[in-house]
Amino acid sequence: MEANNVTASRVKIFQIGLVVSIVALLAVVGLFYNTSQSQMGQINTLTLEKNNLNSQMANLTTQVSNLTVQLNDLKDKYSELSAIVNLTRKETLEKNRRINMTSSADVSLSYSTPYAGYLKTDFEMSAYVELHISSFFTGTEYVIYPLPGETEILYFPMTGTFSVPLFPGVTTLRLQNVFHTPVKVSLTITYVY
Repeated sequence: MEANNVTASRVKIFQIGLVVSIVALLAVVGLFYNTSQSQMGQINTLTLEKNNLNSQMANLTTQVSNLTVQLNDLKDKYSELSAIVNLTRKETLEKNRRINMTSSADVSLSYSTPYAGYLKTDFEMSAYVELHISSFFTGTEYVIYPLPGETEILYFPMTGTFSVPLFPGVTTLRLQNVFHTPVKVSLTITYVY
C-alpha cells in the first residue's frame, strides 16, 4: 500500500507540476500575445508617422525646388538690374543706316529707351546736317550737334561720334538739313544703359 501511496503521490505531484507548467506556459503565451499586439499597434503607429513624415518631406522638397527656381529668377533679375545701374548693357538701335535727305528736309527717328543711360551716335555726312536729340521725358530738344558756332570749321564729307545722356521713355533723333543741297547720312546708334 505504501507503494500505491508513493505512486499516487508521484502522480499527484506530476499532475500538479503539469498543471503549473501549463498555467505558466499559458501565462507566457498570453504575455507574448499581449506584447506582440502592443508591438503591432506601435508598428502601425510608427508606420503612419513614417508615411506622414515622408509626405511632409515630399512637400518640403517641392517647396525647396520652387524656392530654388525663384532664387535663380531673382539672381537673373539682380544681374540684369546691376548691369543697367552700371551702364554695361548695350543695344544697337541702328547699324550703318543710310538716309538720303532732300534739301531743307527733316528726318525723325524715335526709339524706346526705358532706362536712363546714354546714346552713342557714329555718323558720316556728305554735307552739314544738324542732329537734334529730344525726349518725351523732358518734352524739349536738349542737344544739338554740332554745337552752334562750330559750323565754320567743319569739312565735308565728315565723320564723327558723339554721346549724349538719355532720359527714360522715348528718345527722338531729328536730322535737319538746313541747306538747299541733298545730303547723304550714315548712322550707327548704340543705346547704353
